[in-house]
Amino acid sequence: MKRVKLFISSPADVSAECKQALAVVNRLQPEFEEALTLDSVVSAVGSDSAGAHAQQAADFDIFIAIIGGQLAHWPGGHPANGGDAISPSRTEAEFASALQGARQAGRPELLVYRKSFTAGDPDTSQRAAVAAFFDKWFLSAEDKTATAAYHSFAEAEQFTDLFTVHLRKLLRRHLPRPNNLPQPGSSFVGRTQLLREVSGLLRQSDTRLVTLMGPGGTGKSRLGLRVAHDMLPEFEDGVFLISLAALSQADLVPSTIATTLDIKQNDNRPVIETVIDALQNKEMLLLIDNLEQVQSAVAQIDTLVSKCPGIKILLTGREAPRVSGARTVKVPPFSLPDINKASYEEIVASESIQLFLARARAVSEGFQLTEENAGQVLQICHRLDGLPLAIELATSRLRAMDTSELLKSMDQRFAVLDGGTEELLDHQRSLRELISWSYDLLSEDEQRLWRRMAVFTGGFAMEAAEEVCDPEDEFIVDIEVEGLVDKSLANLSFHTLEDGEEEARVSMLDTLREYALMKLEESGELSHFRERFCDWVTGLADDSFHELRGAGSDARIALLEMEQVNVQAAIDYCLNLANPDWNRALRIGGGVWFYWFERGILSTSRRLFEQALEERPDVEKAVRALALRALGSVARFQNDLDIAERACLKALDLYSELQDDAGQANVLGELGAIAERQGDMEKAADKLDRALQLFSMVPGDLHGLSFASAARGVINHLEGDLAGARAYYEAALSAGSESGDTDSIASALVNLGEVAEAEANYEQAYEHYAQSLDLFAHRGKKVAIAYCAEIIAGLSCKHRKKYSDAALFFGFAEALRAETESPIESFNAERLEADIRLTRKAMNEETFRASWDAGASLEVDEFLLLIRDIELSGTGAAVA
Repeated sequence: MKRVKLFISSPADVSAECKQALAVVNRLQPEFEEALTLDSVVSAVGSDSAGAHAQQAADFDIFIAIIGGQLAHWPGGHPANGGDAISPSRTEAEFASALQGARQAGRPELLVYRKSFTAGDPDTSQRAAVAAFFDKWFLSAEDKTATAAYHSFAEAEQFTDLFTVHLRKLLRRHLPRPNNLPQPGSSFVGRTQLLREVSGLLRQSDTRLVTLMGPGGTGKSRLGLRVAHDMLPEFEDGVFLISLAALSQADLVPSTIATTLDIKQNDNRPVIETVIDALQNKEMLLLIDNLEQVQSAVAQIDTLVSKCPGIKILLTGREAPRVSGARTVKVPPFSLPDINKASYEEIVASESIQLFLARARAVSEGFQLTEENAGQVLQICHRLDGLPLAIELATSRLRAMDTSELLKSMDQRFAVLDGGTEELLDHQRSLRELISWSYDLLSEDEQRLWRRMAVFTGGFAMEAAEEVCDPEDEFIVDIEVEGLVDKSLANLSFHTLEDGEEEARVSMLDTLREYALMKLEESGELSHFRERFCDWVTGLADDSFHELRGAGSDARIALLEMEQVNVQAAIDYCLNLANPDWNRALRIGGGVWFYWFERGILSTSRRLFEQALEERPDVEKAVRALALRALGSVARFQNDLDIAERACLKALDLYSELQDDAGQANVLGELGAIAERQGDMEKAADKLDRALQLFSMVPGDLHGLSFASAARGVINHLEGDLAGARAYYEAALSAGSESGDTDSIASALVNLGEVAEAEANYEQAYEHYAQSLDLFAHRGKKVAIAYCAEIIAGLSCKHRKKYSDAALFFGFAEALRAETESPIESFNAERLEADIRLTRKAMNEETFRASWDAGASLEVDEFLLLIRDIELSGTGAAVA
């Protein structure tokens, strides 16, 4: 466990803040207890030697100085008015020593806080000394390296908030770097020189993009992952793997980067611009793997690198990108000694043989390389051209045969490598031949199942494989899959579900999947099993439409997170047919649209749903109506109210023709919400009343009922009818509670909190807001989290008079809305602006801006922790 030493320097007049700082350290210790031990040292206030304190201050991880109206002890007395100090004060000596130590460590880890002067401050000589200190180091200094550490505060409450935010951020720097890198399942063999070369390039300040180039099977991905692991300590904001293995369209690369890095996408801007905004100030390494399938995405990657100075990219691909300044490192097959002249020692030293030996021992624990079999192993590796993937596939056969049998088998199956087209490199042809050889060694059942599994683009569960690939109950699927995993033709991983159970998921390397699809086409089964795959995705979407609006919504969202690649693949297949299947594409999209809405996948969904505006005779009315209703919701969220209303009116006509009362009720609820955004409350009330009347006639759609009830309550609320509003909000909460839908429950609680606040029941209001915030945070709805932060901030400034808390919350909410580019209704915007004006007026501009900026710097998880800290400490927003 890492020990983090903190040095706290403070004169006697801020002893209360010093105690608060220690309390914050103690409160944060449990949060980091699994990784860090916090060790605090407080500079004494007696007449100690400044030199001794300065020496101690230099030996620190984080230095904190809290300064009020005076500096700490001067040896020989403090300076007279206007005079110079006899020698530096203890505060100055400690700070100077700490800054020097921080610079030597490469980054200043210092926090300096200045408390505003009050009427009770010490004499003018002390005031002048404090002013001179800050002028020297922060305000007029030519050397600006320390300025980022300077923060001002006016009251103890604000200091606690600021210090908690800042210290938590610094402590997180001492945690392991963030990453999503998988732990290698087997040892890394060889490539010592390449590792040194690639790492050296990435460490050069003028290198921004490095490509590992080579044919399939040379181990580019494995090498890239090893480099990424080695480079973790050198990138403050982490190292992340961006896998493009499942992609076939270059324009999806920015979305894949955004999804992997949890960057919220917004329909109003190109995704690459959103990614650039999010990464502009980050220090991060991205390992972008399998670029060859989407080579044209290089231009967007180049744009990302050129506009984000702290981002470096390591690519793997079969071609060198045509990008100015990019560095390319060729990854060849492993070298091999001369098959006719190599000694035993030379054979053993070969990287190919070392890899063969390591993998052979993994499948056959007693395997030994001897002088008798060394020549056979060398011949095998030569036949495989030293390709790492080929060697790994070959060694999997040692479960059933020895090296002489393996070599004979290769003589029969893999003697002449002359297949493929002229465009293929030799090693690509040899790898395909190896896969063909591996395929031929499978049993007939394994062959059939393996090629059918290739219709899945992403990973898939065993149950999905059974449904799609085994319609005639030909296999025991899990046993056959285990055999394929043993032969390195499939991968098996386990994921924890919402209920705590583990689910096995199967995946295939992309090269293997491409070959399997080719064999599926040769068998005449490709079209049939792609249709079965699309049927499976359609069923998944149909089930999701209902599951996303009830007690199972959290589990369904987690499932769709894993299946999104397959969902998109099915839609792409439908639309790429000679005669596009718009009906099934829209049906799939309509089933999952609420998941897309939750995750901010708006561009993709809107492009699809806009097709429903056109008359298409092959699209069923019910499918088109659902797509139009989804388009209406997405467009309303984006404040495109004309399109939203147009789509919903068309949907309403279709549901009327179908005599679908539930469909009409939902669309009328959506039209009511649109009218509210348009400011037409009379029209909104009419639509919502009609919706509620229909819901009463067709019970069962509790999500729609909750939405319409809450929207209807907003009208009463805006008109000042709090009792009427509360009745509608309670009805919305009741419907949400009955269905178990956390989204409906959270929304209704917000509304009820606003009624309670309007009735001056501030304790109950805060309770409702806090519950709602927890539920929205669990779902990951950033827009809703921002709104909760705004209303809690309003409560803090208007009724608790905790202006520092309010400014911090407002700053956080504004940054989160900017990140998601989420509009706010006009009637809520007016209230928000008024609350911010009130907060700003109650604070001086410097302290207001400091709190606002501290909030704006928070991530969502940090904000949630701070809210909890404030509640526990009683210093802030908890309402009495």
